[in-house]
Order: sequence, then structure tokens, then C-alpha cells
Amino acid sequence: MRKLLSFFVVASVMLFASCQKDETKVEETAGNIPGMGNTTGDLEVSEFNLPSGLEIVGDISGIIGSEATVAQDNSSLKATTTSSRRFYGCGGNNIQLQLTMKNNVERRRSCFFPPGLIFKVNNDGYQHAINLCWTWLSFEPMEERTVVLYLFCINLGKTQSLVNSVYEIIGVTESTNMKWLTNRCNGKRINYECFSHNTQSVLKSGDTYSEVASEMQDIIWSLTNGDGLTEEQEAYINELPLLDTDQLPEGYDDIDNFEAPYFWEEYTPEYVVE
Repeated sequence: MRKLLSFFVVASVMLFASCQKDETKVEETAGNIPGMGNTTGDLEVSEFNLPSGLEIVGDISGIIGSEATVAQDNSSLKATTTSSRRFYGCGGNNIQLQLTMKNNVERRRSCFFPPGLIFKVNNDGYQHAINLCWTWLSFEPMEERTVVLYLFCINLGKTQSLVNSVYEIIGVTESTNMKWLTNRCNGKRINYECFSHNTQSVLKSGDTYSEVASEMQDIIWSLTNGDGLTEEQEAYINELPLLDTDQLPEGYDDIDNFEAPYFWEEYTPEYVVE
């Protein structure tokens, strides 16, 4: 009887403690996302692992302020249709990261960076970064390549990804606000590699890459540092052109359950010659 009574006492204490813990957890709202904006706390993420056979070589480092810094409207940049392409992702006004990857297998291999992937900086005064849409790199057998990732800032007011900053991939955001946004943007033409940057070509429709990147950065800051999206910002997302679904792998639209193919050709933007 005494053992049974002790069990109920312990169980009651644990239940009370659990309730107290739940009550102290603040519901996430725009402008109050742990680790984003000016909100304290750790960035909340789920696990992400690189595909087998692929590795990151060296550090993921900021390049703003170096000779490698790339202006988004630089017309000399060309988005090619081969694996030699160098620039990927979206953003870039605040976050440009240099990353070297190697394919260690004797087969063509792809790496899919999921929407919501968080890149954490090693300095509290600098900006963490987020990958908004599916971004994938495809490698030839045993290929090693250095690329520049354009990413979005999630800490308005902090320092950009300067040359002395080092980043690490820590996982996919668990923020309800950011997951809502990544789902709304899935399948939209937002990433740099989905635009043509050849000076002899023009887009068939929609804004330029720089315009999209700037608008989407403001939208992200509305969630991380503001009070949420305006009606105009929601309408802007809705009106973004869709990607060519024939170039997207099956299941891409279900972000949480997507199984990336072993290899998938990189996206080739559609354009018309002037």
C-alpha cells in the first residue's frame, strides 16, 4: 500500500511539472520565433543529413566583402544547363555563402537542400540564414565543386555574412511561421538558378530575380522581425510564376515526406531570345 501511495505521489509531481512546463512555453507568433529576428532562444530544427556519398569539404563561409562577392544583377553571370553552374538558392543581399561539395561515388549524384534548411553562423552578432525553396546540386562521378549559395537573412539588424563568418547546417526549421511560408512558396520561381541570366535572353513573364529576392527578403523579415505578412505580400506570393513541373522530381510538393532521387538533372530556366 505504501509503495502504491508513493507511486501516485511521484506520478502527480511529474504531471504537475509537465503541466507547468507546457504553461511556460510561449506560443510562436510572427516577430517571436526563437533564434530569429531579435528573439532569444535556440533555433528549433529537425535533423538533416547529407545524402550518402556526398560531403562538404572545409568550412561554409561568408564571402560578402571579398572579391568573390557577387551582385545579383551582374549581367556577366550565366546560369548554364550543366553541372558547372556556380550560383544557387535565393536571397543574397545579406547572405552569400561559399560551399565546396564532393561526390565520392562513381555515379552521378544529387544533393537536395530542403525548404527551411537553417544555416547557423558562428558569431552571435551575425545573421543566421534560411533556404526558402528546394535547391539541388547535381554532380558528376567523383566531382568536387565550389558554389555560392544565396540565402535569406532571418535576423534583421545583425551583420551580414562577411568573409570572417563561418556557417554550419543545423537542420530544417520547426518554426510554424516559416514552415507555412515554405509551403506557400514551394514550386514557385524564386531561386536564382530558375532564372535566365544570359544578357541575350529575357524572362517570359514575372519579375527579375533581383526583384523577387528583395521582395521575398522583406516577406521573411515580416515574419522574423515584424507582425506578419500584409495582404499585399500574401498576394505577391500567390502571383509568383510556377516552375516547370516536368523538371521537378515526383513528390516535391510534399515537403515533409519528399524522398529525393539519387540523381536529378538541375533546373534549366525557360527563356526567349531577344
